[in-house]
Amino acid sequence: MSTAEMLQALAAGLCQDARVRLEIGGDEWAWSPARRALIVPAHAVAQFGIEACAGVVAHEIGHAYLSRYQLLAEVRAAPAFVRLAMNALEDPRVEGFMTRRYPGAAPWLVASLGAVDPAPPRLPSLQLLTRFVVEGGVDAGSPGFAAIGTPEGLHPDVVAALEATRAARASYVRDHWPALDFGGAPANILARYATEVVPALAEGASPWPPPAAEAWVRVIAHEAFRVARDRIFPAAMAVLEADVDRVARLVDRTSPAAVAARTAVATRDAALAMTVATAAQDPRVSGASAPTAASVTLARAVLDLVFNGHARGASEREAEVSGEGVTREPPSPTSDAQPQPSAYASLLAPVAGDVATLAAALEDVLRPRRRARRVGGFTSGTRVELRRAMEFEADPQRGPRFWQRVTVPDRRSAAFLLLVDLSGSMRNEKIGHALAATVLFAETLTRLQVPFSIAGFQDEIIPVHAFDAPFDDHAQGVVVDLRKEVSGTRSGGHNQPAHNDDGPCLREAAAGLAARSEEDRVLVVLSDGRPSGRRSNAADLVSAVADVSRGGLSLIGIGVGPGTDHVAEYYPRAIASVPLTDLPARVGAVLREVLTRAA
Repeated sequence: MSTAEMLQALAAGLCQDARVRLEIGGDEWAWSPARRALIVPAHAVAQFGIEACAGVVAHEIGHAYLSRYQLLAEVRAAPAFVRLAMNALEDPRVEGFMTRRYPGAAPWLVASLGAVDPAPPRLPSLQLLTRFVVEGGVDAGSPGFAAIGTPEGLHPDVVAALEATRAARASYVRDHWPALDFGGAPANILARYATEVVPALAEGASPWPPPAAEAWVRVIAHEAFRVARDRIFPAAMAVLEADVDRVARLVDRTSPAAVAARTAVATRDAALAMTVATAAQDPRVSGASAPTAASVTLARAVLDLVFNGHARGASEREAEVSGEGVTREPPSPTSDAQPQPSAYASLLAPVAGDVATLAAALEDVLRPRRRARRVGGFTSGTRVELRRAMEFEADPQRGPRFWQRVTVPDRRSAAFLLLVDLSGSMRNEKIGHALAATVLFAETLTRLQVPFSIAGFQDEIIPVHAFDAPFDDHAQGVVVDLRKEVSGTRSGGHNQPAHNDDGPCLREAAAGLAARSEEDRVLVVLSDGRPSGRRSNAADLVSAVADVSRGGLSLIGIGVGPGTDHVAEYYPRAIASVPLTDLPARVGAVLREVLTRAA
């Protein structure tokens, strides 16, 4: 067995429980939200060893289970040092949880120190707040960071803050976990989520009501944040003020430092800001005269740059791994520049949180509720049902239906097709939001393993993704390229945006869906205009809709943007004049409704 295979074997249980894939390859640690995969660079296994890499995996899985503070409006609006402190508090909380849930992970976590980032530096030049944050994580008992040991000679302000917050930090780390198996959520947890967490969510957070286990995680995360806000951050603020005072005194004392500070702030140069902040740690600076108000303001801006650099990477990684990013408006492309490798990621980012929450909720709904059981009345099977066998012997006319088979509970099956208007009226803002809705549709159904297809239409059908094909890099690239179809500039594309032959295209798309064997077959059309085709008119769409509906398919028309009430004239079920920013959520609502009914 290779070292890579051994790592996958060690971490298999962790990843499967958290519904995360482990992939080995590439040059750096990464998280792929599209595949929900944690990527381990091949060199890391050789460089740090299997146990160290397994520890990093365990640490990140812990964040996937518990870290939700990124959803809170107060955290998003807070200064950078708050996110820095939350990162440090969250690490021991998730590691403590993982060592209780998976006791064998403890030595991995200890071995993992330094496998991704070097150990926290132990230099006198560290900013006081950074020292407080680092030592706070050590002192709180993280299995990974506790191996460092707490150094002597800390600044008195840091020591005082650590002593004042010791009990609160221990409470944050050890008192705020759900059940280790996430079972037995309190009966009132959804009501608590609605009253306690929903008002605290950042703008754009996923609108989907989560399943009970996820609601429990979020309620607890909100409780933990209140402990940090009320009992830890006040002491941290005092340490921050000491840092601000040092930088402000340096800026007042030397003109080169003042110039460097202003340049760093003006150019957002975090490295230069770090140089200024480090120079301010010189003990001689503290003897300078009290700083001016202008220098204090400049010092705050310098330190915000420093702490923001520390906080951003870990905070964003935790948000990605937990799948709980905050929805932002999708991009509204205004040019037809060649898409970059990250173009699909930029489409996914605004809806990644919605995908994660919606998929998690529907996974719980779709998972069979009953155990496998034996059912009788078959002519062959694995066990004889005595009563039926006796009846057969007494009356052979009944037939030999006395065998039992083991049956696994199943759910009503469903298949979806999304048909997207690619006519010229969809340019700019509309196509950006329509593609965001398309990504939510594809990513959610991929994660749920529900068959789906995607096509665009102008005067002809434009294939995007076929039933039963993988939604891989190629398919994602086609989705990105659709923005060029609406302007007629897609390389190798159909490029006929002057037409939208809704009727004929609907018939053709429906034929592929009608051939499916699933019980629920749903065709969703995103369109912003009336039929205006090269080979059809509005009457053709009316006729096509009638025929498709009689064929047993569920047909839903969604009007893209205001002024699309006319979709109700054509489709038996219509969601008209949907605001562009609401489009992904409306498509998600259709998936939720159909799949909940199908469960």
